[in-house]
Amino acid sequence: MRKLANISIIFAIGLGVGGTSAWMAVRADNSFGSVKIGQWTSWPLAGSADADPYTRARVAKDGSVPLGAAEGLAFYLTTDQFGKPLDRECQYKIVGATPPARLWTLSTQDKNKRTIVSETGVENTAFSQTLLRSQDGTFSINIGSQPAPGNWLSISGKGQMRFVIRLYDTPITGSAGLAEPVMPRIINRDCIE
Repeated sequence: MRKLANISIIFAIGLGVGGTSAWMAVRADNSFGSVKIGQWTSWPLAGSADADPYTRARVAKDGSVPLGAAEGLAFYLTTDQFGKPLDRECQYKIVGATPPARLWTLSTQDKNKRTIVSETGVENTAFSQTLLRSQDGTFSINIGSQPAPGNWLSISGKGQMRFVIRLYDTPITGSAGLAEPVMPRIINRDCIE
């Protein structure tokens, strides 16, 4: 009887430790299969048959439909330049450039990974073809509830959020890749108190 109790205890400890470590690996922003460029994180194999078990579990948990390897790549940003979680009551600016792509979009998502809508109920997404740009090709997009000149994405509500850049038909998903891909940087302009 004592031997059976010891085996049960060992089994319970193993199940608890294994389950907890798997749960933490799936929830982490820089878990197995992830690639970081600056503060942006991507899972390049998420939409392919070569995805590791943790990436597959992450996709299943999120309920998302990832881009296939031949379609493009999605990058996620959850913190500002100071490492603080992105807050829907703050005003942000995304500046710089993206890796080459035929088309790219920038959108905002809430903590449940749903696209954030403006106060008028419109899902706001920035498209690469419609942005105002500097002469050197860089861009600047203001994001927040307060109107701003130039490119602006309106958001509303409270709570944490994340930014998503989807690059369509980009060479960084293929074997050619890029030597030093560059992603735009984030600036926390200010927060509404």
